[in-house]
Amino acid sequence: MVELYQKVERYFQKSNQKGIKFPSPLIPKIFYFLLFACFGSWRPFLPLWLDQVHISPSIIGLILFFPPLITFFSSTIIGVISDKYQCHKKTFLLCSFCSSAFILSLKFVQGPTSLISLIIFTNAIFWSPLIPLIDSSTYQILGKHRDMYGQQRLYGSLSFAASAFLVSQLIERFGMVNVAWVNYAIIMMILSILVNFFYNTEKIDPEERDQIIYTPDGGQELNVLDSKQEKDSEEQQLIKHQSLSSTTSLDIDTGVSENQEEYVEDIDNEIDNEALLFLSPVSQSSNPPSNTFISNNAILSDDIGVSSIVVDTQPLSSANENDNSVILQKQQQTDIIEDQLTETPGEKQDIISQDAFFKNQKPSFIESSKILLSNPKILLILFNSFVISTGMSVVNNFLGLTIENNLDGSTTLIGIAVIFNVTFEIIFFFFGKTLMIKVGVFKLIILSHVALILRTTSYCFILHLKLNAWSILPVELLHGIVFSTIWSSGSKVVNENSPKGLEASGQSLFFGVYLGLGSGLGALIGGALYHSFGPITMFAIVSIGVTVGLFIFLIFEFVFIDKENNAKIKNIINNKIINKL
Repeated sequence: MVELYQKVERYFQKSNQKGIKFPSPLIPKIFYFLLFACFGSWRPFLPLWLDQVHISPSIIGLILFFPPLITFFSSTIIGVISDKYQCHKKTFLLCSFCSSAFILSLKFVQGPTSLISLIIFTNAIFWSPLIPLIDSSTYQILGKHRDMYGQQRLYGSLSFAASAFLVSQLIERFGMVNVAWVNYAIIMMILSILVNFFYNTEKIDPEERDQIIYTPDGGQELNVLDSKQEKDSEEQQLIKHQSLSSTTSLDIDTGVSENQEEYVEDIDNEIDNEALLFLSPVSQSSNPPSNTFISNNAILSDDIGVSSIVVDTQPLSSANENDNSVILQKQQQTDIIEDQLTETPGEKQDIISQDAFFKNQKPSFIESSKILLSNPKILLILFNSFVISTGMSVVNNFLGLTIENNLDGSTTLIGIAVIFNVTFEIIFFFFGKTLMIKVGVFKLIILSHVALILRTTSYCFILHLKLNAWSILPVELLHGIVFSTIWSSGSKVVNENSPKGLEASGQSLFFGVYLGLGSGLGALIGGALYHSFGPITMFAIVSIGVTVGLFIFLIFEFVFIDKENNAKIKNIINNKIINKL
């Protein structure tokens, strides 16, 4: 299977020797396209089908509450199991088959409500790990080109819109939602066949391939140095590099050797593009891969084999206020790099041992969760994801009912609205790398909150003024901005701060919070508010809640993280002064 995967990818790489260009990597694009075609063929129409079988909005909200809650736990647990036993492909195939069977069974069921609920709940268990597994494999394929994630994910947005629109036309023609269930099963079967033959995590960059050992399942493990001869060779290379760095003259203005100019240049270019939280040092328990540099907006490959954490403590809002502070900041970063370059072979061996831990000691679910949640960066991005997903769940689950019951719209309008949903989503995913560099994670998170506030507020005005149902289409453009910004930012932060061996676990945790806890709570709250107070009050409360979440994020970012970073930098400077004395 690995050889077949390699032949396909290498064929498309022949004309792209100058760099990683379209259509390479091809396989993740195909997987995302088919997976989200499945999702778009049934999820937008589930509330409509529940309404067709005469279930009240409050019960609909209760039914839709439990699947995301189940997703939160099942996606994380299954992700940990997949990491522990390196059975990602087998897990995907099993879950996709079971999900297809349960969704298809809805075609033959009209009641009772308990049976419908049981089918939907059970399907949530098997659907939950599919997206995290594809996300994890995509990040491993991209390697140091992980900023190209959005350019892979956008094909999922395209297929979601196309599938939802086509199914909406079929529903209009046949007058029932049951056609969606058959469509889901057919597409999932095609995806499963392709996954069986082409699932792999071979890195797209040739320079990174030799550092990975591939498992029979198509997964990968760290190529940890096991033999004494290899260890000695690695230490000799490190000592050689140290002697070179010690004899190379340092530039007075930058405090860095010529061999490290590219790292300092990256720091200079990106220094003003990120906020405090996503630049603060990572705790020892949640260090990212030891062969990477953490810079402001990307993890850079450490070709020389040493580990370094670059600390940037200047908030984005004040990045340009004082040039002297920027110069001092860069000098501090350069000093940290210089310290890491003078690590002894013994320290280097400690780094290798940390990487070996996750290869030989497979952590349990509880241990994995503790490791991931001990990182404040992951915690804060999960909080933001929870706030956004709760608001988005209210909109996604009850906008269709609002269009049909309150605005006298048609199912065709719902399908067209999905196309508008993904318009900016595709654009933002395509330019994801540029946005991460130019705008930064901090501003993208703020943008997602603001866009959702504007979206829900606009619904209130449209409903209050009793405008035509088609007037919602311009508002639907905001959906793509909300989702793409929070999803790209969240998956990037989680991936960069998940230790080696826990990548799938980290993505599953993020997926579980966004499409699990947040989506479940949003469905429950939305159903209760829609049934008791109507859609205007429902959307107004969402707008207020997201605004409160935005203020909490800003307070935490500029008050608590600022103090924490100042204390850490003070300790670093004091330690350097003591060591030099």
